Amino acid sequence: MQIRLQSVSPFSVVVALALLYIPVSANAIQNQVLTQQQNEWPIDLEMAARPVAEATSTSGEISIDGVLDEAEWNSANPITRFVQSQPDAGYPATEPTIVRVLYDDRNLYIGAICYDSEIENRTVTTLEYGLPPSTRDMDVFAVTLDPFLDRRNSFIWLMNPYGAYRDGQTFNDSRQADYAFRAPVEIKTTIADSGWTVEMAIPWKTLRFNPSRDGERWGMNLLRRVRRKNDDSYWAPVDSRGNG
Repeated sequence: MQIRLQSVSPFSVVVALALLYIPVSANAIQNQVLTQQQNEWPIDLEMAARPVAEATSTSGEISIDGVLDEAEWNSANPITRFVQSQPDAGYPATEPTIVRVLYDDRNLYIGAICYDSEIENRTVTTLEYGLPPSTRDMDVFAVTLDPFLDRRNSFIWLMNPYGAYRDGQTFNDSRQADYAFRAPVEIKTTIADSGWTVEMAIPWKTLRFNPSRDGERWGMNLLRRVRRKNDDSYWAPVDSRGNG
């Protein structure tokens, strides 16, 4: 099975200790983003092309411990180009984020490195499993998946640096949400001097999709929120009115 991830805009409401496996520093990553096509910033959030990524098949064992130290993570293509929804809409995110997606015959795996130049000033308001209905008052990484690419229904996971998370489903073009949704998933986070990491495994039985297709084309979006900067940044650019 091949999984192609096409970004979708609706998002109603995603560190190894030494980060030695990352070949470049957070500053180098951010400088690369800033210097690539400088003339395009700010981008038009409504007209921007939808980015596309490929999930990478793996046969290696992935241990969900919040440390992305398995060699398999390096084989996956990195997703790095997050765009602000606020405060400076259309500009690059103020703090770099790297996301990789793997899969095997059991799970879909998502690993995210959320670099933070002032990790000691992270904002976390709860350590409980169920995050509050609004996550605007804390640092968050979030994933939304649309396995049928119908742009009307999705699965959502939102998590903070301490591993507290909330999951849910949306329906009818995100007009309805069910945050009573509970499904098997493993999520672990790690905090280091340079930021925090998310490692998650989503069992296939958690997701509804069409397994008979030779190639899977799914919708996905990713959110990074840095509360102290009021920075909401997305992989697929989203207007601030779409924030949750």
